[in-house]
Amino acid sequence: MRKPQPPMRDIEYIKSRFDYDPDSGLVKWKPVADNSSGWNTKYAGTYPSATDALGYIRAKITMGDWSGYVSIHRICFFIHNGYLPVVVDHINGNVKDNRACNLRAADFERNTWNRIPNRDTMTGRKGVSTVKYMSGPNQGGICGYTARIGHKGVREYLGFFKSYEEASAAYDKRETELRPEYVR
Repeated sequence: MRKPQPPMRDIEYIKSRFDYDPDSGLVKWKPVADNSSGWNTKYAGTYPSATDALGYIRAKITMGDWSGYVSIHRICFFIHNGYLPVVVDHINGNVKDNRACNLRAADFERNTWNRIPNRDTMTGRKGVSTVKYMSGPNQGGICGYTARIGHKGVREYLGFFKSYEEASAAYDKRETELRPEYVR
């Protein structure tokens, strides 16, 4: 089970451990005052490079009695903005791009709006699904496409379309109407 992120309230502590460049998005470890273990020789001035299964860069830190990994994009947002939202969203979808202009506050729902399609989708497109013939000589073949969009807990059916392009266009149009700031 994944360990929860720490309640990062102490911005001065975080700033004392990391040097963040908001223009490049790079984070470096800062030297620590107690260098008894040789930490500064090994880590100070280097970039955290551990990644999780989704590709997010993370750093292991200790805050009080909590010790564990924290995602670097959360540290960047916290240092730059002075607070930490429920979710920090990468606007361009690149989880390694931690520039301040690419990070925004979000909640779980808004963060899912900015997701890429699942890898196993047949169309390679969010909100567009294939419809197959159920019987007859073309059984199993694609007879058209449906478009659906979820927004604020409601799943909206956008229609059946003969072509992938029509279904994609319908999804794009509705997405732009509902949440223009999250369209990629």
